[in-house]
Amino acid sequence: MSKAVFNDVSFATEAYEDRVVIYIDILGFKQWINNPKTSEEQVLSLFKELSCWKGNGGIQQREGDQLPKMDLSFSFFSDSLIITYPRAASRQYFSRIHDIPEHAPIAKEDYVDIITAIEAAFRVQSLIFDKFFLLSRGAISLGKVFHKDSENLLFGPAINDAVWHEQNICNTPRVILTNSIREFYSKDKLEDSGMYQDKWLVEDSDGIVYLNFLFPLLSRKISEEINLIKSNIEANIKNYANNPKYLSKWSWLANLFNLTVTRFKELERYQSYDEIDLIKI
Repeated sequence: MSKAVFNDVSFATEAYEDRVVIYIDILGFKQWINNPKTSEEQVLSLFKELSCWKGNGGIQQREGDQLPKMDLSFSFFSDSLIITYPRAASRQYFSRIHDIPEHAPIAKEDYVDIITAIEAAFRVQSLIFDKFFLLSRGAISLGKVFHKDSENLLFGPAINDAVWHEQNICNTPRVILTNSIREFYSKDKLEDSGMYQDKWLVEDSDGIVYLNFLFPLLSRKISEEINLIKSNIEANIKNYANNPKYLSKWSWLANLFNLTVTRFKELERYQSYDEIDLIKI
């Protein structure tokens, strides 16, 4: 029987499952905690909001849905959180709350798997940004994992893969698709699904594919709320004008904002919004 070594302790890999991994790191969390303007109530509220991922995974149910419990595991430590679930589990759960295209370009099961991961990452990033105005970054991977949150046990190659990508590739506030995801689903299949066309997935200038969490977030907002988000991004760019580390992150987000509102104009389903002018700021 093959073995995996984790912190010098040997674990039998019989316990491994094929799971989707969503790993997200909250940027600036330490500074936010230490900021005297951040109240204890705000910190507790963040933990409470994230705790919704216990049970059915924090994915909102439609009224009247009777959903089975999803075998989802959630761990939150320091400024990072990890959500994992078996690929097969998402199919029964997610297909009950979202219509799957009848002629989906990829297998129905695969479509559900990747949409579930994207939906979960969208919700976490949107929550952290919308309610607490914190940036985040991370990675989605696929592979062997042992994750029992009730026993505080978490290890496996897919975890290592997601963490490595977050630490070494995610130099901007983006959640990316690791090679394990991109190789399994292939770019052509994802493009055919419409996820690129609708700007849910975006290929960055460095060739990395990431999730555009602003698209679903802004599409639910009224104009005053969108303009407030725009103003807050502009304010942070001004505040960090002399801090290249943080300036680069907020400038990147400004470009994502512009990309999103441009897509809104193309769809002609939303009100037209002004882009952020990085030159004038």
